Amino acid sequence: MPAPLPAPPLEGKPEPTGAPRVAVVMAARDASAFLPETLASLGRQTLPGFSFVAVDDGSRDATGAILRRHADQATGRRPVRVLRTEGVGLAAARNRALAEVDAELICFLDGDDVLAPMLLKRARDVLAARPEVDLAYPVFEHVNARGAPLGVFSRPPKGPLTPAGLLTDNPIHSDSGVVVRRSAAEAAGPFDAALTGCIGLDYWYRVLALRPANAACLDERLVAYRRSGGQITADPERMERNFRRVLAKAEGGDGLTSAARDRVLSAQGLYWASIAYARGDYAKARAYTLGAWRAAPLRMACHPYAYARAAICVVSALPHPLHAGLRRAARRGLV
Repeated sequence: MPAPLPAPPLEGKPEPTGAPRVAVVMAARDASAFLPETLASLGRQTLPGFSFVAVDDGSRDATGAILRRHADQATGRRPVRVLRTEGVGLAAARNRALAEVDAELICFLDGDDVLAPMLLKRARDVLAARPEVDLAYPVFEHVNARGAPLGVFSRPPKGPLTPAGLLTDNPIHSDSGVVVRRSAAEAAGPFDAALTGCIGLDYWYRVLALRPANAACLDERLVAYRRSGGQITADPERMERNFRRVLAKAEGGDGLTSAARDRVLSAQGLYWASIAYARGDYAKARAYTLGAWRAAPLRMACHPYAYARAAICVVSALPHPLHAGLRRAARRGLV
């Protein structure tokens, strides 16, 4: 059995009258390896009184028991509800959780990531002060399965985050720690249960499409985004299939130009190449890299990372002894 979860921190000063309420939503399946650490980070939040709705989606491990124990240990001012679905998938399980939420702000959390203590309060304060903002997101620090930093961080955009910008240079590397107004969530509609990847990306796109300049980056490293081999994002072919569905929906909604579509596919091609490379499928990584250059050669020519990725993929065709060092560096997240 895992060690007892830390008790929530002592409540601080009372919240100002009229402050928007916050609910945290989680859908998890077979997450027991990392879930205690994730829940401990939830217990350390400096924002008092938020609610938590968790769905155990058909887990075959101790996920359900860990969630129920967390609910038993929660204080009365921090209500927790644990639901059960039978393997309906992440999107449908999140929709089930959302049906139980009555707070004005919704924070999403995966079962393997870690929130910094100030995450909920920082996001709540930004959304309370800026009524034009519907979505707030942090800077993400990538960590490995053991929680060790990989030296990789998300990069906030230089200007307002647009729907097209989200698809091209997505600064929202994980769904964890993203906070959305409930009114915007209702307007955007439910999560797409036909997706088995890019589920958050599709949802954030629909929220961003509601009105211009309605997202705010918190500009702080407030989420440790855990990368491990069993994640959805570790499968490049599945990510490609799902992303192409998201892209088709975007094209049908607001008519991305062909040039914008090519830029999006070139950026995603590099991303898929990095996933394929990390799992050791070097031929697939080279194919994705070539596809990225073909989709938008001018964009690639102006993108330093594109040259680095191309060089790594070319080197991967060399004999093993020459390539082994670069491969090890890439798997550590340094390339």
